[in-house]
Amino acid sequence: MKGFDCNVKLSFEKALEFKKAGYGFAIRYVGRLKQAAHDIDKAEVDNILRAGLKLAIVQHCPPKPGIQATKELGTEYGKNAVLFSNEAGYKTGCIVYLDLEDVTPGTSKQSIIDFCNAWYEQVQVGYTPGVYVGFNTFLTGDELYHKLKFQHYWKSLSKVPDVLKRGYEMVQSACGAVNGIQIDNNIVTGDKLGNSPVFMMPEKILTHVINVYNDGSCEVN
Repeated sequence: MKGFDCNVKLSFEKALEFKKAGYGFAIRYVGRLKQAAHDIDKAEVDNILRAGLKLAIVQHCPPKPGIQATKELGTEYGKNAVLFSNEAGYKTGCIVYLDLEDVTPGTSKQSIIDFCNAWYEQVQVGYTPGVYVGFNTFLTGDELYHKLKFQHYWKSLSKVPDVLKRGYEMVQSACGAVNGIQIDNNIVTGDKLGNSPVFMMPEKILTHVINVYNDGSCEVN
Protein backbone atom coordinates (compact mmCIF):
# COMPACT_ATOMS: atom_id res chain seq x y z
CA MET A 1 0.00 0.00 0.00
CA LYS A 2 1.31 3.43 -0.97
CA GLY A 3 0.96 6.53 1.17
CA PHE A 4 2.67 9.86 1.79
CA ASP A 5 3.89 12.17 4.54
CA CYS A 6 3.71 15.95 4.35
CA ASN A 7 4.17 19.01 6.54
CA VAL A 8 1.13 21.02 5.45
CA LYS A 9 -2.52 20.79 6.42
CA LEU A 10 -4.76 18.81 4.09
CA SER A 11 -8.19 20.04 3.13
CA PHE A 12 -10.89 17.50 2.28
CA GLU A 13 -10.53 18.35 -1.41
CA LYS A 14 -6.73 17.95 -1.31
CA ALA A 15 -6.96 14.64 0.60
CA LEU A 16 -9.48 13.44 -1.98
CA GLU A 17 -7.06 14.25 -4.79
CA PHE A 18 -4.51 11.92 -3.18
CA LYS A 19 -7.12 9.21 -2.76
CA LYS A 20 -8.03 9.44 -6.43
CA ALA A 21 -4.32 9.32 -7.34
CA GLY A 22 -4.00 5.91 -5.68
CA TYR A 23 -2.68 6.83 -2.24
CA GLY A 24 -4.03 4.81 0.66
CA PHE A 25 -2.81 6.74 3.70
CA ALA A 26 -1.43 10.04 4.95
CA ILE A 27 1.13 10.65 7.70
CA ARG A 28 0.90 13.97 9.49
CA TYR A 29 2.71 15.76 12.30
CA VAL A 30 2.27 16.80 15.91
CA GLY A 31 4.62 19.11 17.79
CA ARG A 32 7.27 18.48 20.43
CA LEU A 33 6.53 21.30 22.88
CA LYS A 34 3.50 22.96 21.27
CA GLN A 35 1.33 22.63 18.20
CA ALA A 36 2.10 24.84 15.19
CA ALA A 37 -0.50 26.16 12.77
CA HIS A 38 0.55 23.59 10.16
CA ASP A 39 0.29 20.61 12.53
CA ILE A 40 -2.66 18.24 12.49
CA ASP A 41 -5.91 19.14 14.27
CA LYS A 42 -9.43 17.72 14.53
CA ALA A 43 -10.64 19.35 11.34
CA GLU A 44 -7.79 17.85 9.34
CA VAL A 45 -8.25 14.40 10.85
CA ASP A 46 -11.86 14.58 9.67
CA ASN A 47 -10.79 15.78 6.21
CA ILE A 48 -8.37 12.88 5.77
CA LEU A 49 -10.74 10.19 6.97
CA ARG A 50 -13.74 11.54 5.02
CA ALA A 51 -11.62 11.36 1.87
CA GLY A 52 -11.13 7.64 2.50
CA LEU A 53 -7.46 7.80 3.51
CA LYS A 54 -5.98 5.98 6.48
CA LEU A 55 -3.99 8.11 8.93
CA ALA A 56 -0.76 7.85 10.94
CA ILE A 57 0.97 10.46 13.10
CA VAL A 58 4.65 11.33 13.58
CA GLN A 59 6.16 13.87 15.98
CA HIS A 60 8.45 16.60 14.62
CA CYS A 61 12.20 16.29 15.06
CA PRO A 62 13.85 19.41 16.57
CA PRO A 63 15.89 21.74 14.33
CA LYS A 64 19.69 22.01 14.54
CA PRO A 65 21.58 21.13 16.67
CA GLY A 66 19.11 18.22 16.53
CA ILE A 67 18.05 15.87 19.30
CA GLN A 68 20.00 16.54 22.50
CA ALA A 69 18.92 13.16 23.78
CA THR A 70 18.21 12.57 27.44
CA LYS A 71 15.74 10.41 29.31
CA GLU A 72 13.99 13.55 30.57
CA LEU A 73 13.57 14.97 27.07
CA GLY A 74 12.16 11.65 25.86
CA THR A 75 9.60 11.75 28.67
CA GLU A 76 8.60 15.34 27.83
CA TYR A 77 8.30 14.73 24.09
CA GLY A 78 6.41 11.49 24.65
CA LYS A 79 3.86 13.12 26.96
CA ASN A 80 3.28 15.83 24.39
CA ALA A 81 2.95 13.36 21.53
CA VAL A 82 0.10 11.73 23.43
CA LEU A 83 -1.47 15.05 24.42
CA PHE A 84 -1.41 16.58 20.94
CA SER A 85 -2.55 13.39 19.21
CA ASN A 86 -5.44 13.11 21.64
CA GLU A 87 -6.39 16.77 21.20
CA ALA A 88 -6.54 16.20 17.42
CA GLY A 89 -9.04 13.39 17.91
CA TYR A 90 -6.59 10.70 16.83
CA LYS A 91 -7.90 7.30 17.89
CA THR A 92 -6.20 5.62 20.84
CA GLY A 93 -4.25 2.49 20.01
CA CYS A 94 -3.14 3.78 16.59
CA ILE A 95 0.47 4.37 15.59
CA VAL A 96 2.45 7.45 16.67
CA TYR A 97 6.06 7.59 15.45
CA LEU A 98 9.10 9.13 17.11
CA ASP A 99 11.21 10.94 14.51
CA LEU A 100 14.69 9.70 15.48
CA GLU A 101 17.18 11.55 13.33
CA ASP A 102 19.95 14.15 13.51
CA VAL A 103 21.02 13.36 17.07
CA THR A 104 23.55 15.89 18.35
CA PRO A 105 27.05 14.53 17.61
CA GLY A 106 28.87 13.33 20.70
CA THR A 107 25.74 12.12 22.45
CA SER A 108 26.36 8.80 24.17
CA LYS A 109 24.56 5.75 22.83
CA GLN A 110 23.06 5.13 26.26
CA SER A 111 21.54 8.64 26.28
CA ILE A 112 19.98 7.98 22.86
CA ILE A 113 18.58 4.65 24.05
CA ASP A 114 17.24 6.22 27.26
CA PHE A 115 15.62 9.04 25.25
CA CYS A 116 13.86 6.60 22.91
CA ASN A 117 12.68 4.25 25.63
CA ALA A 118 11.40 7.09 27.82
CA TRP A 119 9.38 8.36 24.83
CA TYR A 120 8.07 4.85 24.25
CA GLU A 121 6.93 4.49 27.85
CA GLN A 122 4.85 7.66 27.66
CA VAL A 123 3.28 6.94 24.28
CA GLN A 124 2.44 3.28 24.84
CA VAL A 125 -0.09 4.26 27.51
CA GLY A 126 -2.45 5.63 24.85
CA TYR A 127 -1.05 4.75 21.43
CA THR A 128 1.10 2.24 19.56
CA PRO A 129 4.67 3.64 19.58
CA GLY A 130 6.72 3.48 16.41
CA VAL A 131 10.10 4.92 15.45
CA TYR A 132 11.21 6.58 12.22
CA VAL A 133 14.89 5.79 11.76
CA GLY A 134 16.63 8.70 10.08
CA PHE A 135 20.21 9.87 9.58
CA ASN A 136 22.68 10.25 12.46
CA THR A 137 20.91 8.03 14.95
CA PHE A 138 24.31 6.54 15.87
CA LEU A 139 22.69 3.18 16.71
CA THR A 140 23.43 -0.11 14.96
CA GLY A 141 20.79 -2.49 13.65
CA ASP A 142 21.52 -4.76 16.61
CA GLU A 143 20.99 -1.88 19.06
CA LEU A 144 17.81 -0.74 17.33
CA TYR A 145 16.38 -4.21 17.85
CA HIS A 146 17.83 -5.27 21.21
CA LYS A 147 18.15 -1.97 23.09
CA LEU A 148 14.96 -0.15 22.06
CA LYS A 149 11.49 -1.19 23.22
CA PHE A 150 9.83 -0.54 19.86
CA GLN A 151 8.17 -3.15 17.66
CA HIS A 152 7.28 -0.78 14.78
CA TYR A 153 10.10 0.63 12.62
CA TRP A 154 9.79 3.05 9.69
CA LYS A 155 12.80 3.38 7.37
CA SER A 156 13.68 6.89 6.23
CA LEU A 157 14.96 7.81 2.78
CA SER A 158 18.45 8.19 4.34
CA LYS A 159 21.05 5.43 4.42
CA VAL A 160 20.29 3.69 7.72
CA PRO A 161 21.09 0.28 9.26
CA ASP A 162 18.65 -2.56 8.86
CA VAL A 163 16.88 -3.51 12.08
CA LEU A 164 18.19 -6.90 13.16
CA LYS A 165 15.70 -9.80 12.79
CA ARG A 166 12.71 -7.48 12.36
CA GLY A 167 13.55 -5.10 9.53
CA TYR A 168 11.15 -2.27 8.66
CA GLU A 169 7.37 -2.22 8.31
CA MET A 170 7.33 0.88 6.11
CA VAL A 171 9.88 2.45 3.75
CA GLN A 172 10.10 6.12 2.74
CA SER A 173 11.38 7.47 -0.57
CA ALA A 174 11.83 10.95 -1.96
CA CYS A 175 9.10 12.26 -4.22
CA GLY A 176 8.61 16.02 -4.67
CA ALA A 177 5.46 17.98 -5.46
CA VAL A 178 2.22 16.03 -5.91
CA ASN A 179 -1.15 17.75 -6.14
CA GLY A 180 0.61 21.03 -5.41
CA ILE A 181 2.32 20.05 -2.13
CA GLN A 182 5.71 18.61 -1.23
CA ILE A 183 5.55 14.99 -0.08
CA ASP A 184 7.65 11.90 0.48
CA ASN A 185 6.27 8.56 -0.65
CA ASN A 186 5.93 5.64 1.76
CA ILE A 187 5.27 1.98 1.06
CA VAL A 188 3.96 -0.40 3.71
CA THR A 189 5.96 -3.60 3.36
CA GLY A 190 5.31 -5.24 6.73
CA ASP A 191 8.34 -6.36 8.73
CA LYS A 192 9.89 -9.81 8.98
CA LEU A 193 7.98 -10.56 12.20
CA GLY A 194 4.56 -9.66 10.81
CA ASN A 195 4.06 -6.10 12.06
CA SER A 196 2.53 -3.27 10.00
CA PRO A 197 1.48 0.27 10.97
CA VAL A 198 -1.69 0.52 13.07
CA PHE A 199 -3.49 3.23 11.08
CA MET A 200 -6.56 5.18 12.09
CA MET A 201 -9.11 3.89 9.62
CA PRO A 202 -11.80 5.79 7.72
CA GLU A 203 -15.31 4.69 8.64
CA LYS A 204 -16.92 2.62 5.90
CA ILE A 205 -20.00 4.81 5.84
CA LEU A 206 -17.85 7.74 4.77
CA THR A 207 -16.93 6.13 1.45
CA HIS A 208 -20.42 7.16 0.34
CA VAL A 209 -19.39 10.79 0.79
CA ILE A 210 -16.58 10.27 -1.71
CA ASN A 211 -18.93 8.85 -4.32
CA VAL A 212 -21.47 11.64 -3.88
CA TYR A 213 -18.82 14.33 -4.02
CA ASN A 214 -17.43 12.95 -7.28
CA ASP A 215 -20.82 12.07 -8.74
CA GLY A 216 -19.80 8.42 -8.85
CA SER A 217 -16.54 9.01 -10.68
CA CYS A 218 -14.21 7.98 -7.86
CA GLU A 219 -13.56 4.26 -7.43
CA VAL A 220 -13.39 3.37 -3.76
CA ASN A 221 -11.25 0.41 -2.72
